[in-house]
Amino acid sequence: MTEIEMFVASIRLRSVDNKRMLILNDAPKRNYLCIPLDKNEAAVLISALQGNKEPCYVTYPKICDRISEVGSAVSKTIVNDYRGDKYKANLVIDLGNGGVQNINCGAVEAVTIATAEKAPIYADEAVIKKAGVKIEDIDSTYSGNSMQSFI
Repeated sequence: MTEIEMFVASIRLRSVDNKRMLILNDAPKRNYLCIPLDKNEAAVLISALQGNKEPCYVTYPKICDRISEVGSAVSKTIVNDYRGDKYKANLVIDLGNGGVQNINCGAVEAVTIATAEKAPIYADEAVIKKAGVKIEDIDSTYSGNSMQSFI
């Protein structure tokens, strides 16, 4: 499995159905992943991007409590599965003793927690090949360019 580093590019509306979409990109190759999210998830992610962790811990308590239980840190997240419009990810937790623990969860949860914890985001190359889109598709299918408009 080859992991490619991704970055939160924006949150936009898909013009065909007005669904909110988290747009991740790997800047060098100009490939994008478009992950559906609801209004609440968008607001929590925007808070995390602005440096506010609290909404993240309120919205995803099971995952965050599990991280706190083991007294660990998020080392990275990997978007590793795509089926239909659903993305899954592994949140990789550094246990501090050289070990790691993977928490399987939805991609939006994993990306939001990784963002709040300032951990890198990766996508499996196979997911990018299967679900990735190019910049011209983003510009023609998704409207809006400001995350702030979804708060």
